[in-house]
Amino acid sequence: MIIIIDNNIVLDALLGRYPFYETAEKILTACVDMHKGCLTMNSLTDIFYVLRKYMNATSAKEAINKLMELLEIITVNADDCIEALALPIDDFEDALLAICGKKVEADYIVTRDEKFINTNTIIPTISVSELLSIM
Repeated sequence: MIIIIDNNIVLDALLGRYPFYETAEKILTACVDMHKGCLTMNSLTDIFYVLRKYMNATSAKEAINKLMELLEIITVNADDCIEALALPIDDFEDALLAICGKKVEADYIVTRDEKFINTNTIIPTISVSELLSIM
């Protein structure tokens, strides 16, 4: 199974955000051990930006390096951005996740963002609990 992981899941795991971190860690572990987990290239910059608010640059860089070792990083180009902007999704980042999901033929996008879950996307967008029950 190929899974696109939204930033909020990664940040929950890396920052130990209660009460979400345990299930987020389960998702990341499953994506490394049994499934193929993916992040978009632009997600790395967003995640780094947030991590820097909570830790020093060296630790944030180490976390990004670890993510790049464990997960597939999907490149984003201008055509992807144009295609994302054409989708009927108001949140550009969410639209870009959907386009990248299509690009790698992902089975699901996993997120904690209820609005995104309820958005009609190219790739099914599901909650952490839904994905854990499928796995």
